[in-house]
Amino acid sequence: MKARRVELASGVASFFLGSAGWAWAVFGPTYVVAGSYSTGRNTAPVTITQPGSLAQVQDLASGPIVFLLAVLVCVFAVGVGAYLHGSRRIVAGLPILVMATLFLIGSVVLSVFTVGPFIAPAAFLAVVASVAGWRAPAPSTHPSATRE
Repeated sequence: MKARRVELASGVASFFLGSAGWAWAVFGPTYVVAGSYSTGRNTAPVTITQPGSLAQVQDLASGPIVFLLAVLVCVFAVGVGAYLHGSRRIVAGLPILVMATLFLIGSVVLSVFTVGPFIAPAAFLAVVASVAGWRAPAPSTHPSATRE
């Protein structure tokens, strides 16, 4: 019973923390944008720096946006899998949780220099949820369900 509570709590926390980390990584002021301009012919150019988001700094045309959306889907799948297996006791929730956790860990490794650090706490909580899900006892079947 305790393993199911840990699975549900850490899976749902991973969903919320991962969603917040993803949103901060994409839309938060995580980069420094530098620009220079000249005020006249005989003056030196002036350089200005200001914070900017990943969406403002990088071209998220096709490749990066697909990766970022896949990370967001993995974060969502962790929450759904933990809810289905931990709360509803649906057996199909555990494979969803475990596969989404593996993909989330892989995405943190692949994006360690960009959005990975913002998603890493969610990946850690997803690992905790997956381990707790494996340790949870199998749902018992009702005796009337086994009659022929």
